[in-house]
Amino acid sequence: MGCSVWLFVTVFLPLLSNGDVGDIHHILCPRGCNCYTEKNTDAQFSFLHFVCRWEHLNSQALNDVAESDPIYTIRIQCPHGSTFKTDPPDKLFYRLKNLEHITIHRCKIQNLKKEFFKKQRRLNSLKITSADLPHLPNDLFEYIPKLRYLDLSDNNLKIVPYPISQLNNLEYLILSRNWIQFMSSGLSSLKLLKHLILDGNNLTSIDFGQIPQSVDTLRLRANQLKTFINDDVSNRSLNFLDLAKNKLEYLTTTGTINKLPSSLNVVYLNGNNIEIIQDGSFAHMKHLSEIDLRNNLLRDLPQSIFNEVKHKFIVKLTGNPFNCVCSLQWILDAETPVYFGDLDRITCKQLFDEQMEISIAKAKRYLFVLIPVILISVSIYTFYYRLFHNVSLMSNSFRRGDLICNYEIACPQDCKCCLKPTGQNIVECEGFREDRVSELPALATEIRLKNTSSKGWSTKVLGRRRRLKSLNLTNAGVSKVTEDLIKDNFPALQHLDLSNNFLKTFPAAKLYGVVNLQTLFIENNRITNLNMSDLKRMEFYKRLKLGGESNLYHCDCDSPSDIQIWLHDQDNRGKVSDYGNIFCKLKDDRVVRMAQMSPLHPNTFCPLLTTRSTTVVSGDAAETDSYNHEIHRNIFGPRTLNQFVTQKSLRQNGKPRSHTVPYHRHSELSSTTNKFDDGSKTTVKPKLDLQRRIMITITLFLALILLVFLLIAIGIIAYFRYNYVGHKSPKKTRIKAVYKRGTPGTAL
Repeated sequence: MGCSVWLFVTVFLPLLSNGDVGDIHHILCPRGCNCYTEKNTDAQFSFLHFVCRWEHLNSQALNDVAESDPIYTIRIQCPHGSTFKTDPPDKLFYRLKNLEHITIHRCKIQNLKKEFFKKQRRLNSLKITSADLPHLPNDLFEYIPKLRYLDLSDNNLKIVPYPISQLNNLEYLILSRNWIQFMSSGLSSLKLLKHLILDGNNLTSIDFGQIPQSVDTLRLRANQLKTFINDDVSNRSLNFLDLAKNKLEYLTTTGTINKLPSSLNVVYLNGNNIEIIQDGSFAHMKHLSEIDLRNNLLRDLPQSIFNEVKHKFIVKLTGNPFNCVCSLQWILDAETPVYFGDLDRITCKQLFDEQMEISIAKAKRYLFVLIPVILISVSIYTFYYRLFHNVSLMSNSFRRGDLICNYEIACPQDCKCCLKPTGQNIVECEGFREDRVSELPALATEIRLKNTSSKGWSTKVLGRRRRLKSLNLTNAGVSKVTEDLIKDNFPALQHLDLSNNFLKTFPAAKLYGVVNLQTLFIENNRITNLNMSDLKRMEFYKRLKLGGESNLYHCDCDSPSDIQIWLHDQDNRGKVSDYGNIFCKLKDDRVVRMAQMSPLHPNTFCPLLTTRSTTVVSGDAAETDSYNHEIHRNIFGPRTLNQFVTQKSLRQNGKPRSHTVPYHRHSELSSTTNKFDDGSKTTVKPKLDLQRRIMITITLFLALILLVFLLIAIGIIAYFRYNYVGHKSPKKTRIKAVYKRGTPGTAL
């Protein structure tokens, strides 16, 4: 719209005085058109605009128009959604020799003839949009050499049409939303071209050397660009570049690939996949005033990227998955030449909890207010560990504006170490070697070793860690967990993650010493079965993960395995958060989901069963915890099940308690009788421990503040009481003294 107005004011009006126009009162408006009269700036001449709503390009409607009529613009618009295709004749606008602007919108055109624009030598602007044009005749623009504005958006062009290279006076070229896959060298002949717009095409790469050097604005938004070539010799006039919503992954400062032109003033790179920006990538751009890097994949932004940049310019970074690391601190420094236009909206993710996002600006303001309290807390915590443990796990310095907790001094190389205000020492390493385990801080409460470079890892190499509460050995090659290991070495352990390893079993029953263990993740190992004793121990855990495609448990309808029997209990299934992802291997080597082995599942592989209840009487708790496995294995047996008894007893108020357990017998039963939870909608209860610790911390903090105010109040009261109550006024004392002595000349 802005371009059209500019062209009308700067192009059309100045040319009105150059033509001979007569009286316009005798002109009849064509059928299906609205006609508008307008005078030029000197009010000496009048000219007409035709706005036509036709079903298709109709040449008959213009037969009554005289060649001398002052018609300067015509807009033809076909109905929205029309699929009628027309083959317009030659010389459609033959009688409109004064035309300077033609717009054809939504009229489906099969083909344009060579002489379609014959006698339109005064034409300055041409728009043919949403016409489904597949190509253009080679000599189509032969009769319109003065054309300065061409818009062929929303067509079916697959290459840049060759006839465009003949428009030597062209300044604006719009080819948006076509199917263009590569650029042609024909555009280099357009010496006056200023604006080139190729949004919404299928370009995968572009060489700026094919762009005319006269181009000031280049828009390539929403293509498929992964690379661009720039030799920094061409395009010395390029001022504005839009590469938004493409597939760029990196920017460099050397070579010719993905190096931005030095002449740019504004560049849009938002909505790409940029993860890496080479140091000094903007140093050569002396005229840069704004760069948009929003919604990319940047996790870090070192200040070295902007090395040698002397002038101020605007950078936008919202929507990048930044990690809360110290290298982002410079963003908040007012002395940097870079101005972040969206600073209040830039967020970063916690290193060890990517679900938690923090606003960088708000984080600084928050820490600025609480810095005295944080300093006191950190000092007390440091003093405590130095006094009782003779070890320092954190830095003494706490810089104002730090975005995350302090790193530990003893943190191993290539690891991330963090001390949280709640007292957690977290260490995370990736690709960590087994021979470097001794470098891990001894007082760490959480250790995460992922993708280790050693195979055959054993938890035994971690040694004795009495404060360790969470251990994550994902994809670490662990093949065995000895029964006395965790009990002796990690007595405080609460969370154990051994996913994606090579375990064939897990001795949960023998980990009786680890009384605090609450979560166990052993999915995607090589486990084929778990003993009932181990499974009964897992009933004390709050959350389990036992599935994955690598864990293929033995299953059978007639002789169910222990895990089948255990998962038949709804309470047990509720603890397993990936129940819907547990797989079975049948005798015929078929692999099915564990849920489908239950008789209650609507798509069960086992026969449907009716339900019968049997009362299970519990004995003394001190004598029980043994099971009749032979009876267990007959739960889904092919014949009648008379009884299933467990000797496990529960006590309430010191007395044995009996309870009823459902068992089954084969018969025909409607699938609507029983509802079965296959684990697909399993919800995980939120971790309340962290919330409880946060509430306790806040409560203690408020109590500390209250105590400080109370001490200050007591001090103020004591001060005023001592000065104004404990000592009498000197003036009153002096008066009493005078009264006792008497005044001169007074008889006593």
